Amino acid sequence: MLPLISFAQIDTPKTEKEFISRFIMERARDANINPNWFLATAICESGLRERVINPVSKTVGIFQIHPIHRKTYRQMNIDPFNFVDNVNFAVYLYTLNGKSPWLASKECSDKKMKTLALNSP
Repeated sequence: MLPLISFAQIDTPKTEKEFISRFIMERARDANINPNWFLATAICESGLRERVINPVSKTVGIFQIHPIHRKTYRQMNIDPFNFVDNVNFAVYLYTLNGKSPWLASKECSDKKMKTLALNSP
């Protein structure tokens, strides 16, 4: 017989941003991307808000996907406003271009990455 587990024993995210953060870190690990860098970049790009649009550059979503990728993400049936799709597309972009799609947030993500490293267990 399986042991009973109470809800108090399950390590569940307490907020939507915590859930999104964990997902980003897991996808980064799966793709051999530095998880602290990947999460720091998402925080700097969007504050982990999945429906955000930059009014100047028209970049969208958690990783602020640039409109120049619109044709590609449409062909891949990606919704850049869906956080799972946006993160997966960011992994795809990283595999093609490394960190270059996010150079504009490099200074912020470098600082945030140090903070994340200090706070990790």
